[in-house]
Amino acid sequence: MTAAAALLLGQDPDLRPEQVAWLLERSADDANPSSGCAKCPGGRDLYTGWGTLDVLNALTMLGSSPLPAPDHYEPNDDAGPWSHALPPLPRTVDASLDYWDDNTDVYRVHLNKGMRLFAHLTPGSAATVRLTLWAPGTQHVELTLGAKAADTRVTQGRRVGAQVRLSYRAAGTGVYYLEAKLVAPVRDPVQYKLGLSRG
Repeated sequence: MTAAAALLLGQDPDLRPEQVAWLLERSADDANPSSGCAKCPGGRDLYTGWGTLDVLNALTMLGSSPLPAPDHYEPNDDAGPWSHALPPLPRTVDASLDYWDDNTDVYRVHLNKGMRLFAHLTPGSAATVRLTLWAPGTQHVELTLGAKAADTRVTQGRRVGAQVRLSYRAAGTGVYYLEAKLVAPVRDPVQYKLGLSRG
């Protein structure tokens, strides 16, 4: 796998890690009953992931397929230091979610007590994305199996057509965490625009 990544980077040194991963995964030879894996359904599965590494196909895709846009906000996968601090609002964020490799993005936003946060997320393709706002002091936006922690969610967005919208008046001053999560599997990364403003 490392050698395959090195070959891709040798062809295009500007590739970002998530683009290399996308090329290697989506160019793999599918493992299924006709190729000898009796338990493997077509497409990505629990037994072989995307399938068998196919370096030639990955190199071919590099020159012939449009790559997912780089996500300049990564890593931003959890609360605390793993979130991305947003400059003063209003702000529009262009980023992506990948159900298989990066299905959660978290942004931190400072709100004063009584201030209202407005957020709307528009996916670039058909996808089920959830917006959740977490309270100051949140350690993790996802609980691990068996973890016992307080649920610090303060509100969730609502779907309006293809868009997800969220509005919240801050109960106290502090750093809140806005989570965008891709909750249903789709083959390719989903580009999205996240608009934020304060009132």
